[in-house]
Amino acid sequence: MSITTQQMKEAKESFSKMISHLGLAAAIEARPERSIIILQVKTRQPGRLIGRNGQSLNAIQHLLNVILLTRKGAFPKVSIDVQGLSDDRSRPSRSSRGGGASTRPASRNDSRADSSDRLRKRAQDAVKEVHRWGEQVVLQAMTPAEIKIVEDVLATESELETVTSNGAGNKITLTIRLKNAK
Repeated sequence: MSITTQQMKEAKESFSKMISHLGLAAAIEARPERSIIILQVKTRQPGRLIGRNGQSLNAIQHLLNVILLTRKGAFPKVSIDVQGLSDDRSRPSRSSRGGGASTRPASRNDSRADSSDRLRKRAQDAVKEVHRWGEQVVLQAMTPAEIKIVEDVLATESELETVTSNGAGNKITLTIRLKNAK
């Protein structure tokens, strides 16, 4: 689906109206990325917009997409990026992008690299969240190899620590928190 300037304007205006009802002000820029409209948001109160564990942002994003689909019929998905923190699950992975120099199918190694990149991003977002809110973040259902990737990301974070606990099978739950928090 090709994204039009009018669709980006409608998404931006609808989101702006939603957050104004919440008493928030923000600078909003809309841009197309593949088949998704990305709203880049800068606000003085990102925590109010994001909410705990991103729950408010996810809910607002969901409502915005439902409103636009209901009002306009076919409408591209809208992803909200608040000051660099976004929900990557709504974006296609690198292996599903069109274009580029190679049109070969994604190999198993490409898939692993994409998964590792997403996991690194997830860990970096968790670090930002712990720093911003001072509350622990729990990353669930991870294999030992995935734990290693997250711990590599956290290697330079001297004020943070990780705590692991066993889950089902070989899956592990990893908690990231400030060192002085018990």
